[in-house]
Amino acid sequence: MEKESSSYVYGGADEDEMSKREGEESAPASPSSSTDDSSAPQLILEDENAKYTMEIQAGCKGAWFYFCLASWWCAYSISTAALVSVVWPAQISAVVDDPKKEDIYNGFVPSLGAMVSLIVTPIAGSLSDHSTSSVGRRKIYIIIGSIIGIAFMIVMGEFSSKSSFNSVYALMILIMGFQFGMQWAGGPYAGLMPDLVPRTKYGIASGWLGLAVAVGDLIGALGAGFLIRHDNFWYVYAFLTALFIVFSLPTIFGITEIPRPPPVEKFSLKKMIKEFKLDPKKILRFLLGNYNQIFRGYGHLQYFTFL
Repeated sequence: MEKESSSYVYGGADEDEMSKREGEESAPASPSSSTDDSSAPQLILEDENAKYTMEIQAGCKGAWFYFCLASWWCAYSISTAALVSVVWPAQISAVVDDPKKEDIYNGFVPSLGAMVSLIVTPIAGSLSDHSTSSVGRRKIYIIIGSIIGIAFMIVMGEFSSKSSFNSVYALMILIMGFQFGMQWAGGPYAGLMPDLVPRTKYGIASGWLGLAVAVGDLIGALGAGFLIRHDNFWYVYAFLTALFIVFSLPTIFGITEIPRPPPVEKFSLKKMIKEFKLDPKKILRFLLGNYNQIFRGYGHLQYFTFL
């Protein structure tokens, strides 16, 4: 989310480049460089970022690290697969008598959550870029967002045809609140991989994240299908809440964030909006690289409710 300055060294820096820098540091300084004070701050900044890069590479220790990194994504996939494809359509059916209106709400209600996601995700991600929390600049948002999402899932468990709390408009508000919490956590979570994984390991990390999505979708859809009851949704929401907590814990306690070297700029909404003005060629590459994710989301909304 945050546009780094050109003097930063990222986690994907090559070892040859690192060796070259070490050689330059060990070489005797020329008289002209010793008298040029203007270059000193930049050299210090590069040294701090080189150390940051080495700490990132030292932090990638194998399967346990990648499991912890992907675990929260699995929790997110379990809940969203179950709710969007099975639970929310069933809850809408429980409180809407007219079949025609039911189809309209099935399309409209999840869209409200998607609109919340479009607004909250980039703002939360950008805020985490500028965070200096001792808990971790990403993890503090993941923890808070997860707690919000869990709270709304617990309330939605009370929502059924037999309860006094059975308005479709109330369900809309609950879904929007749930999506707010999930995206408040999800935006910053997306920054964990580039923060902690060297570029040479992006393929491995992406594979673990893809596996987490597949496993989460399977567990969520099957579990919700077995536990769904149109007159009582407590069982399915208890199932989803428990799994969300269990799969969130490895990411929260098993991942240690490395603080960014100073200076850390303050959040600016105006600057964040400017960052969305991208080169059209970059936008095209992004769409071509992520078209499968777009159609995956479209498929969730289209065919799961008919299984």
